Amino acid sequence: DVCNLAGGDLDWETDGTDVWTGHGQGGFPGDNVGIGLTGQNTEAKLHVQTTGSTQSVQTVAIKAETFPSDPPTTISTGMEIRANGGTGVTYGSVTYITNNNANTNIGDELKISTSANSNFGFRSEVGNASNQNYGVYSSTISGGANYNYAVYGNACNADRNFGIYGKTCGTDNGNLAGFFEGDFSFTGAFIPPSDQNLKTDIQTIQSPSETLSQLAPKIYHFNQDVGDLNLPTGPQMGLIAQEVEDVLPFLVQSITKPAVMDSSGNILTEAYTYKGLKYLDFIALLIAGFNEQSELTETQAQIVEDQEATIEELEGEVAALTSSLNELQNSVAQLESMVQESLQKSEDCCAKVLGEKVPGVINGKQNTLEQNVPNPFEQETRIDFNLAASGNVKLMITNATGQTMELLANGAFSSGKHSVTWNASGYAPGVYYYSLYVDGELLTKRMIKL
Repeated sequence: DVCNLAGGDLDWETDGTDVWTGHGQGGFPGDNVGIGLTGQNTEAKLHVQTTGSTQSVQTVAIKAETFPSDPPTTISTGMEIRANGGTGVTYGSVTYITNNNANTNIGDELKISTSANSNFGFRSEVGNASNQNYGVYSSTISGGANYNYAVYGNACNADRNFGIYGKTCGTDNGNLAGFFEGDFSFTGAFIPPSDQNLKTDIQTIQSPSETLSQLAPKIYHFNQDVGDLNLPTGPQMGLIAQEVEDVLPFLVQSITKPAVMDSSGNILTEAYTYKGLKYLDFIALLIAGFNEQSELTETQAQIVEDQEATIEELEGEVAALTSSLNELQNSVAQLESMVQESLQKSEDCCAKVLGEKVPGVINGKQNTLEQNVPNPFEQETRIDFNLAASGNVKLMITNATGQTMELLANGAFSSGKHSVTWNASGYAPGVYYYSLYVDGELLTKRMIKL
């Protein structure tokens, strides 16, 4: 049935077909409602056209309004649109704006100002697609605008405001609440959840420095020919996911960029799977490594401090030993002088007893006693002597006080060079003398055992 609006002047006319045309409510030209009108490309069961006038503040082609009922209904719908049967693309609603004179064009504007528990300016629910479901699909293609916003979110005046709220079911298998192709920037703080009440199985990071030493940061460029990912250009610095996976596999995640399809389901860009890194987790690893190095530095500093104290103590002991050694050397020098004086007296005495006036020289050759080798020595030393002629030889070792320590040779020796080795391993370090008696002739030299 066709009826007039309440309080209005609406006249309906028909040409005998299913087409009805209504005139009324002001009588402005173009205020027509057609039912069953045929257009150029579509067939519409309701076609509304209005042109407005200079007297109009706002031009409205279709206005749908519901009023409270008694008793009230559970659901009140201003307009419900259903579309079925399209073999290519089915649109529930299509909005075209062709007015180029407006300051702002709005495809659909939704306003809600009631005091309900929840208000939805736009609510979308889709499902059961064989390839992809889009709750909201928005695209800006104008090349003449200063800015294009595919999605613009602005939330104000509530206790909690969310400009954009994205949620996905699960975090495994590459589920992402947001996927951005290209750079993104934000002016506020990035605050991931870190509350202790949200965490279980809390453990201390073990050997962080060793773990960090196995990571190899690189400088690289992104390959722009794979995945159609809109990756950054120019030199980059970071890690290789496959290398990190050998050390910290739980910080590597596979991500799949979904395929891009047209409205008919034809694939424009294939899906692409790649590996990503949870870079924020490396902050904890770096802090743990820094703390470990700090503790190691403190430990090493304490070791150095202890070593410096030990060195200072040893230096004091060395100074004391040096002073004692100097005193000992002075004493040895005095004893050496006394021994030399005593030996000289003995030599003079023996020479007088044997009736020798001059050390023996036979046929132009003289008896000689060489300096021991090595000198100073630690365990053994060799004593060489030459005899001008055969004779009775006595070779003896005395200490600094003249006490005989050991008799190395005692008997007849032929003329020529002879060698005797003294093993002094059983004697204390100090100054010793070795004396050679050849038929009453005395030759003496000093040696030092370390």
